[in-house]
Formats: sequence, C-alpha cells, structure tokens
Amino acid sequence: ILHYLPNQLVDLQAIVDELEQAMVFCRPQGHSITVEYLNPLFLVKKPSGGHRLLTAFPDVARYCNPLCQTSSQPCAPSHPGAI
Repeated sequence: ILHYLPNQLVDLQAIVDELEQAMVFCRPQGHSITVEYLNPLFLVKKPSGGHRLLTAFPDVARYCNPLCQTSSQPCAPSHPGAI
C-alpha cells in the first residue's frame, strides 16, 4: 500500500477526477471489466510547472506475446476486457 502525503493525495485525486470527467479514465463497474490487480499512480512535478502522471506496470509483460516483444508494434491481449 502506498502512502501519500495529504497534499499529494488531494492533487492526485483532482487529476484523476479531471481525467475521468474527460473520459480518459473510467470506473470498471458497468463496463464488463474484471479488475485483477491495481497499479500505483504517481505525480511528478515538471520543471516547467504542473505535474506528470505516472503509473507502474509490473505485470504487463505477462500479457504480452513473446513474438511481439521484438516488434516495434505494441503488445496487447486479444481480449482487453479480460485484463
């Protein structure tokens, strides 16, 4: 479990809410998506101001096809709703 400072948590929640409002993020309920694991989100301050939203994807490799790991094309499961 990650521990954020209170001001970091407020900033992170505001950005996630904004992205959800813009339909970049969505809640899995009602979209036929089964959540198996969660990846942490981080906010990193940019030198020019504002923040960059980062996430860690430690388990993504297990969904990649070994044949496409050497390809320049992105790997994705054939049924993304199953992730």
